[in-house]
Amino acid sequence: MLDLAPLTIPFPGGHMRTTKAAACLTLAWTIVITACASDRPCASPCGTIIVNITGAPETVLPVFAVSSNAQAITGLLFLPLAEIGNDLNYLGDGGFEPRIARSWTFEDSVTIVFALDRRATWEDGEPVTARDVVFTYELYRHPAVNSDEREDISDIVAVEAREEHIVAFSFSHPYQQQFYDATYHMRIHPAHLLDTIPREALRTHDLTRAPVGSGPYRLGRWDVNSTVELLANPDFFLGAPGVARIVVQVVPDLNTTVSQLIAEETDFADFLGSPSNVQRVRETKEVAVIDFPSLAYVFVGFNLRDPSSPNRPHPLFANRDVRRAIGLAVDLAAIAEAVLGDSSAVPSGPVSRGNALWDYEVERTPFDVGRATQLLESQGWTETDSQGYRVRNGQRLSFTLLVPSSSGMRRQAAIIMESQLHAAGIEMLIEELEFNAWYERSQRGRFDATLGNWGQKPNPANAIGGAWGTGGPDNWGSYSNAAFDSMLAAASRATNPAQARTNWLAALRLLQRDPPAVWVFAPSQAAGVHGRLQNVFVRSDDWGATMWRWQIASDQMLPRDRVGVP
Repeated sequence: MLDLAPLTIPFPGGHMRTTKAAACLTLAWTIVITACASDRPCASPCGTIIVNITGAPETVLPVFAVSSNAQAITGLLFLPLAEIGNDLNYLGDGGFEPRIARSWTFEDSVTIVFALDRRATWEDGEPVTARDVVFTYELYRHPAVNSDEREDISDIVAVEAREEHIVAFSFSHPYQQQFYDATYHMRIHPAHLLDTIPREALRTHDLTRAPVGSGPYRLGRWDVNSTVELLANPDFFLGAPGVARIVVQVVPDLNTTVSQLIAEETDFADFLGSPSNVQRVRETKEVAVIDFPSLAYVFVGFNLRDPSSPNRPHPLFANRDVRRAIGLAVDLAAIAEAVLGDSSAVPSGPVSRGNALWDYEVERTPFDVGRATQLLESQGWTETDSQGYRVRNGQRLSFTLLVPSSSGMRRQAAIIMESQLHAAGIEMLIEELEFNAWYERSQRGRFDATLGNWGQKPNPANAIGGAWGTGGPDNWGSYSNAAFDSMLAAASRATNPAQARTNWLAALRLLQRDPPAVWVFAPSQAAGVHGRLQNVFVRSDDWGATMWRWQIASDQMLPRDRVGVP
């Protein structure tokens, strides 16, 4: 989960700037600003990139990563077999770049064989082998590990080491996303260090705080809830990173982040927040704004189980018409406008603006207090108390919404929503929690409703099924609808895009009739990056994906960049 937001020039998957001085040539459309000839990057890794994030990473070991920040950081430490392209194509292998695997072959309709790069090594000098790949698959699939990616690789039925550097993936059936499933969800882990640790003990083991990876960076320091320092891996087999050090610091307040960008105290933030914040950065010549479609959406997720006794249905939200009424009683367009201006829109379901399913063929939930009133009264909520709230059998129509205190955007949305629901006779109490406490409560189902913000993956099957399909790892509210599950399965198994799209749209329409959540808004996103950084591309799904290729010109370094420079 993450906080997001403004759209100027949309690019599938991201936006590139090879930044430098204004005297350099600006090219139309991609807004690529080439570095002037005299502004050459350092010959070896040098300089420091300071990154501001709003929420702390929960881990530095990929198998346990859930939040977008943890995934971005661990992605700089560990590699997949292949990296998805900047266009985020998830069908076939088009655009994917070799990483641990140097090549691959589609042996038949249900088998992909990978040949590993013999140059790949772990930080301790041990080679990366097929044993590591087999171990990684077993690790992600192990129930005691309970990886967030576990369900996403369920169609992989076996991973076999054929030779020391040859590994074969077998799938349960032919489908278009086989290569994506084999490469996107798993970062290869070192078997020689982790295999002997009991799986149930791995999450708290010392090696999870001092991981040994194969990526362009190694972990220098991790101060939980504060700072992560990454140091360039000089022996990285794909070439030395462009920057010697990356310091990721947790700064929950976006106004502070914008002020630090303007003051040149930080270099990059993947999200700037409100339109006024974005405008402040645009007016600063030292900092560039990168606009791109976000892969996130904000929602109020209902718990369909009683948080005090999960074996029982929720006294309010097990009722479909109560959930529908709450959605109808909220003016979603007004909330989106108030929070993010014209840089956000109301989604048709659990889809982001960067998702292939962002589509106006599916009707948005209308603002209709009259219809909400009819639904509530049909369920017996006909009386009101002295404060204007609806009452049934002496009980007020009341629930509590969990909100992370680190998200100014969600806090503002909750306050507006509280007022709108009061006008419809519904009491919504707001409980603000520190991010990790909010996440823990939400993940464990200890809530009535939670104000969440999912950052999606490129494949709709992962983005929607994991959060809203029956038994999905991120289905915190225990939503279950057999017809919806059937539509998800049909979409995932479709053999052509048109067939898949038909099933996806049917699934979204079903969620309008039987909503597990209120789909509040889907923002565009604006990132801020210091102008001295070159070769910058920000991918929508992973802000750190290309950071190892970023560079700093030797004559553009600040005093804090001198780390690692002779």
